[in-house]
Amino acid sequence: MSKEEDYKIIETYLLGQLSDAEAKAFEVRCESDAAFKKMFLSEQEFFNALEVEGNLEMKAVLQGLESQHQAKIIQMNPRRKMLRLIAGFLFFPLCFFLFKTMSSPSNHDLFSDNYSIYPNELVHIDRGSENSSDLKKTMIEYSSGNFEEAIKNFDLMLGTEQKQDILFYKAVSLLGEGKSKEALNTFDKIDLNNDFKFTEAYRWYKALALVNENNISGAKEELNQIISSGQKFRRESAEKLLSELGQE
Repeated sequence: MSKEEDYKIIETYLLGQLSDAEAKAFEVRCESDAAFKKMFLSEQEFFNALEVEGNLEMKAVLQGLESQHQAKIIQMNPRRKMLRLIAGFLFFPLCFFLFKTMSSPSNHDLFSDNYSIYPNELVHIDRGSENSSDLKKTMIEYSSGNFEEAIKNFDLMLGTEQKQDILFYKAVSLLGEGKSKEALNTFDKIDLNNDFKFTEAYRWYKALALVNENNISGAKEELNQIISSGQKFRRESAEKLLSELGQE
């Protein structure tokens, strides 16, 4: 049996692909053939350390030791060389993917980092007043971050009339609850041409909702509108978020 055939049967054994009878014959040969046993132990060590060796090789390349690495490869048998090359091809793309994944914030992280509630500009809140209107009570809930209760009250106010300002604050509340899809549906009900005074804030919060929904092209469109329109509200934040999303 040639060396190449020996390497092939050793590899098959290590991969657990021999039948019981073949595996038993293999083990008998290891006991009776010292040279074959030495070859087997060497290959077994290589298989067990393949992942570790891949890490060490990557370090060697990064340290400029490619010449030493090549010298090691020359000494290998063809089958081992092939296995190591395959490991290398798999290892480097995996490292790159993990690096990109770990170093880049997710869209949800970008949303969380940029979301904060829009200030109450609907009604003056005097917390000492005993006779608070429904709107005042609702905006107290909103400003306190009790979005669930605020949304219920906004829905009651919207029962008879789709008031633009109430729709806006409801959408921002939905974002605070993490319900970006429902927030987008609410934003779509707002008529920007109907003397709407929160247009600048509308674009920013709609962009955040799109980011959280992984609609990056839509988010970029809104962010570019913020920048090109020259608005002051969150302009710098829009530029920063756009750069983090990556320019197309």
